[in-house]
Amino acid sequence: GCGLGTKVYLARLFGFDSYGIDINQTLSAFASKLCPDRIIHGDAADLDYNQYDVIYYYAPIDDKIVTRIQSTKGMNTRVLIASGSE
Repeated sequence: GCGLGTKVYLARLFGFDSYGIDINQTLSAFASKLCPDRIIHGDAADLDYNQYDVIYYYAPIDDKIVTRIQSTKGMNTRVLIASGSE
């Protein structure tokens, strides 16, 4: 998920209309303070991704989420995948 919302916040600073999602209530509540009205508390495997131009996530990620992204994203949506150690 979006965790503390720092990537959402930085994207907004650069002028992007960004949103985040996290299933963890504590993290999504904190992120909502940083980015009001930009954080969704919920399961990324249930989200409809067709409204987004760019989707960014860290790998590895649950296969259900990847399948959901691929099946609901728009035809011109770009998917950016970051990986590596934290």
